[in-house]
Amino acid sequence: MLPDMPMLKEDISEILRNFARWAAMQNNPPLNEIRSVPIYEGNGLSNHYPTGGSDAFPMMQTTAELVISPFEMTFEKVVLKFSQLGGNMGEQMSRHFFERLGEICDAHGQVTNGLGNNPVEALFDGFEKILWTFDAAGNPEFSKIQIVCGEKAFVAFQKAQQEVETDPNLKKRFEELKARKLQEYYENENSRVLAG
Repeated sequence: MLPDMPMLKEDISEILRNFARWAAMQNNPPLNEIRSVPIYEGNGLSNHYPTGGSDAFPMMQTTAELVISPFEMTFEKVVLKFSQLGGNMGEQMSRHFFERLGEICDAHGQVTNGLGNNPVEALFDGFEKILWTFDAAGNPEFSKIQIVCGEKAFVAFQKAQQEVETDPNLKKRFEELKARKLQEYYENENSRVLAG
């Protein structure tokens, strides 16, 4: 009989768990782009908003079954199994994330019914509802904004964006929106209370 090596087994197990976590996040954007800070206590998650608000909700469980037979113990097969396990877990995490995101956006009035009959109006409606941030020069930081939508809506929004950039009336309307959002940003920044 071979000797039992509990420390070696635990080390291997930890490596495989970390690989499965990595695979779960890698295969599921935007989960891999979200800034998070793990706090290893409690039984829930909380969201903190740039406006200072926050909310909490219980953790959602994700599970996946992993069966490895003695005939599949080659390194490549084990890595493939854990990659599939991570992908399965990531899909569940992504589904939970978007369900929760939908609840939060609905509660805060930040949902835009994408296509409708007028994608340009939907685009303006969406930009009206979100919190804009600006750099020191007063330019909007659009790289921090992510629009989550389906493939058809994405194409429609691209066309709407081109229309806004080329139509002088829409361009003027967007510049007015940008100026108003800049004013709101400055007012929000000036009203913030710094911890001291």
